[in-house]
Amino acid sequence: MPRREPFPHRWRRPPQRSPNPVERGKPGSKIHVVCDRAGPLLAVTVTAANVHDSQLLLPMLDIVPAIRTPAGRRR
Repeated sequence: MPRREPFPHRWRRPPQRSPNPVERGKPGSKIHVVCDRAGPLLAVTVTAANVHDSQLLLPMLDIVPAIRTPAGRRR
C-alpha cells in the first residue's frame, strides 16, 4: 500500500516576494473629518496615511465644541 501524505490539500505559504502589506509604509495622506448630522464640518485633520484612525478619535472629539443647550424651561 503506498504511503499517503497526511494532509494532501494543505495550503502552503508561497515564497516571500515582497514585504508584508501591513508592515509596508504607505505614501500619502489621510483626511480625518468630524461632521454634524446636517453636514457642516466640526473638525478636520490631515495625517500621514499610515496613522491608524483610532489614534485620532479622542483628539478629534476634543476639538469639537460642546453643544450648548438653550436657556430656559423645556417645552
